[in-house]
Amino acid sequence: MDANTKFAPVVADSFLTPNTGVAETFHFVKGVQQIRMTLTNFVVPVLAANDYGGTKLCDLPPTNLLLFALEVNLITTKGGVTNGLVAATDIAMSIGTVTASSTTLNSTMANAMASQAITADLLTNALQVHTLATTPAELGILDGAPTAALFLNVAAAAGITADDVLTVNGTIDIFILDLGNVTSPG
Repeated sequence: MDANTKFAPVVADSFLTPNTGVAETFHFVKGVQQIRMTLTNFVVPVLAANDYGGTKLCDLPPTNLLLFALEVNLITTKGGVTNGLVAATDIAMSIGTVTASSTTLNSTMANAMASQAITADLLTNALQVHTLATTPAELGILDGAPTAALFLNVAAAAGITADDVLTVNGTIDIFILDLGNVTSPG
């Protein structure tokens, strides 16, 4: 099929019928965008005083966004500092619109990817997540939040007594729709 016929403009009056006194303007919305973030030696510090940490992955544009899903394919490496994130330390990871502020990664700390347990007694572990299976709803990010961002958050299940880091490598694919707004192009 020719792309011109497949994606030809829809005649507005065949799409809806406006009532008297209603004018319609017909715009085509951009399609869902896939954005791939490649993490190379991305570091999330985990402080002993907190047992959690978070690092900003990216800033989001100041527009109305609808985040549909994430495809996460990561290799995590615990720092291995004595009394820190050693092989036997169970951790949890999430992706949210705020940085971790608790060892329970929930709410906005985990609204893009729900908390995922990493319990294997290894320093290096794989994490593969399709968020449609773990995070129940699309995430709407409203315009007017020019500081909107995504954070990779980590929490230790048991108290650590030494500061350490989690090093992360791999990819995170974001599936997002930019709905635009009145002050920025959509």
